[in-house]
Amino acid sequence: MGNNRKSFFKRTYIVDYAFQLKFVLKIVFFVVLATIITGVVTFFITNEALERSFYSIHYQIKNVWQILLPSVVVISFVTTTIVAVFTTIVALVASHKVGGPLYRFKKSLKSIEEGDLTIDTKLRARDDLQDFVGSLNSMTLSVKEKISDIDRVYNELSNDIDAVNKSFAKSAINEKDKALLAALRRDVDALGESINQFKFKE
Repeated sequence: MGNNRKSFFKRTYIVDYAFQLKFVLKIVFFVVLATIITGVVTFFITNEALERSFYSIHYQIKNVWQILLPSVVVISFVTTTIVAVFTTIVALVASHKVGGPLYRFKKSLKSIEEGDLTIDTKLRARDDLQDFVGSLNSMTLSVKEKISDIDRVYNELSNDIDAVNKSFAKSAINEKDKALLAALRRDVDALGESINQFKFKE
């Protein structure tokens, strides 16, 4: 039962281990950094507040909440500001490393949709999703090679039909055979038109 749950978790939530691990580590690092900053700021501000309260000229014992309230407000404001700044920076960097490749994928897929199989998608060295761009380029190359094979067969078939027509032009041929050759010619021409919708030659 435990193994089934673990396997289900991997299938459902872990789709790209390396990419997701890197992303999670970035978030954990950010949380740890924010915690350290909060602790440091709390120590210095609270320490200063307590020193002012207990060692001032007008020394008097105050309620702990009265002593700490100003410090808590300042700490909350400073920590929130720092966390917001770091969150913005991390979000911008992370979104840029993922958003940039996604934008390129969108453009490449649009070109492929329009029939351009010569497209070669490239990413910057530090961009994420490097494995995906490799898969996309491999898929495009595979389709390009298959279309090239179909185009080669089309040209051979077209030449064979032309040769047959020339051969029969010198001899008598019944109407049924003429109709079959004409239908075959139309089908081959239609195949050529379909192939011409793709750009696969450099």
